[in-house]
Amino acid sequence: MSPLEMAEAYASFGARGLHCDARPVTEVRGADGDVLSTHRPSCKQVVAPTTADAVNDVLRGVVEPGGFASAAAIDKPAAGKTGNNEGLSVWFVGHTPALATAAVIAGVSPEGSPALLQGSVVGGTVVGVPSASALAAPLWGDALRGVEDLLPDEDFVYPATVPGAGVE
Repeated sequence: MSPLEMAEAYASFGARGLHCDARPVTEVRGADGDVLSTHRPSCKQVVAPTTADAVNDVLRGVVEPGGFASAAAIDKPAAGKTGNNEGLSVWFVGHTPALATAAVIAGVSPEGSPALLQGSVVGGTVVGVPSASALAAPLWGDALRGVEDLLPDEDFVYPATVPGAGVE
């Protein structure tokens, strides 16, 4: 799966189960500023809102203090998941109720084929054991901190209708 596909999937959780196809271009304007064409969202409810609420409740713990990816914490409600592809890549896919993004660091050989991250240099540091929490999550957090002031002050919906959700 591509980072865009992963971000789309997690955006569906943030949107309470509503999946919308990514739209890199929302409109095209001519030199005079007139809108020549628009690309409207294509959305479909793919998960029950209460199920998405429960997923958000679990995944927000990943970025909260003590979570595996607390380095990704931003000053807005957020949730996410780390991932490691057998040392070839590390991922953090995170979302707020309004935005989802994916941070991926992948090893690539000089020939362009996948390569182990261990021993490669990332951010000036030699990678020992590839860790999504140590590599991809901080990258995601840094990127989101740059735009968090543009995000709405919106929280996830508490999954009150799911038995056991939110119980520690």
